[in-house]
Amino acid sequence: MAIIYVYSEKNDTIERFERGLNESMPYVKGGTLAVRDFRGKSCSTTFWTTRCAMEAWGITAASFGKKVPVDTAFRRIWEQGFAPQSQHYAGVAFEAGNLFGRAKCRALRDHAERLDIWSYIEPEPAEADTVYLDRRYGSPACKDGYPTIKQGCKGVYVFVLQDALNVLGYGANVLDGKFASGTSKAVSHFQEENGLPATGIVNCETWEAITMKAVGRGQTPTVLCRCKEEDMEDREPTPRFSDMSAPEEVPALQEPEVIPYDDAPPFPSFVDIILDSSMEPRFLSPDEQDGERLYDLLLEPVEEKGSAE
Repeated sequence: MAIIYVYSEKNDTIERFERGLNESMPYVKGGTLAVRDFRGKSCSTTFWTTRCAMEAWGITAASFGKKVPVDTAFRRIWEQGFAPQSQHYAGVAFEAGNLFGRAKCRALRDHAERLDIWSYIEPEPAEADTVYLDRRYGSPACKDGYPTIKQGCKGVYVFVLQDALNVLGYGANVLDGKFASGTSKAVSHFQEENGLPATGIVNCETWEAITMKAVGRGQTPTVLCRCKEEDMEDREPTPRFSDMSAPEEVPALQEPEVIPYDDAPPFPSFVDIILDSSMEPRFLSPDEQDGERLYDLLLEPVEEKGSAE
């Protein structure tokens, strides 16, 4: 069983979900992302992400026309694998299409660019065998880094900060995504001991110092929501969505119905595909193709039962 925290940028709220590894991630319409695929090779069973990231994935995968394999999504900062301020630690990044081959990866990248709902899509390298997408938010404090955060903030970047402070032994014994007074004091303590102005505000210099020390450090005694020993051992590669078979007691995930490319009207200049409650893609009418209406459609209520945090 996994615990998943989902932050809503629009409402500035955090919800808590409990899901089995073969169940769908919250707010992913069409069942195109199982919990185990989001977890990937992480040993953790506690994750965080955003509602926008989950809905963006659901729209992209369901409207692509093929099941999209996920190579990597979530990772905790003290686990090995990525740059110090990777969006994977925030739970808003995907490396996908790893089983596709170069041609299908190019098609997936082009499809994601046409949708225009991702914050960043990595340019195609010379030999592309995956597609990198992320739904980061906020203005970066450092180039390509995390946004400045301070007391009163909420969200996935606060989770990353608290996780990093905990692994380094500066934490306030909390991992809830809320930047309260205890987290502010922990930041000031770290700043004092590392030659930085003790403001309690996590700016570029503080992010760089904290993440450089925490990344890939491994699980220490002060980590919260710890990995179990059996999960920390080298595991076989996690089954991906494309070849995963669900146990008998869990309903098999169904491939979503999509509009064939040959029958679909041309893509307009703005996002034109959205999923309604029946999970079938539809095209936005002209009067719906404005930013506010699109954002509302992306965040239409989904029957999820997360508890407010």
